[in-house]
Amino acid sequence: MIPTLIVTGAGLLISVAAWRWHGRQMLPGRPHVVALELAGSGQRMLELLAALGGEGRTRMRRALDIDGWIILGYVLLLGGGTVLSIEAIQLAAEGGWRTVGTTLAVLVCGAVVVAAALDLVENKALGDALSAWAEPPAQAVPPTLANAAERQAHRRRLTLALEAPSARSARAATAKFTILAIVIPAWLLVVLTIIVTHALG
Repeated sequence: MIPTLIVTGAGLLISVAAWRWHGRQMLPGRPHVVALELAGSGQRMLELLAALGGEGRTRMRRALDIDGWIILGYVLLLGGGTVLSIEAIQLAAEGGWRTVGTTLAVLVCGAVVVAAALDLVENKALGDALSAWAEPPAQAVPPTLANAAERQAHRRRLTLALEAPSARSARAATAKFTILAIVIPAWLLVVLTIIVTHALG
């Protein structure tokens, strides 16, 4: 049990530190990473990336790198926590309670792994979107029809290039958030099961 406690504690420390580090990359008043994750279309992604500006896009790339540490942290935290739950249930419970608690814990472990995989897919898609970004042609002064047409063509090309990664990110993010919304209450139910088994024991 001690090694599992160490892993779980390490997951908590990594998660907290990475979240704080990640949060410092977000510029006040600029789009947040969740908005990019759920953009869903090339047009919306283009608007968000433009609103970020050059510094914001640089920081967002850095945030995606940091997100790898967040993924590691919550995998260790939730995974380690459910392993602890299994160990405690095996020691404290018998019969149906042991089966229910152990089954829930195993399902939570599997769901955490799936959520982490989706998180990696989402990060890759956002990285592709950031890589696809290209600055529009400078606005002509005074405006000309040729310049306006060039800017419109650039916008269409960029929207098309951002469509696929934006859709991939939105699908992965939606599935990930859905899984985590189920996993966390299930994990709490596992903890409650441990408390009940101790009380009944």
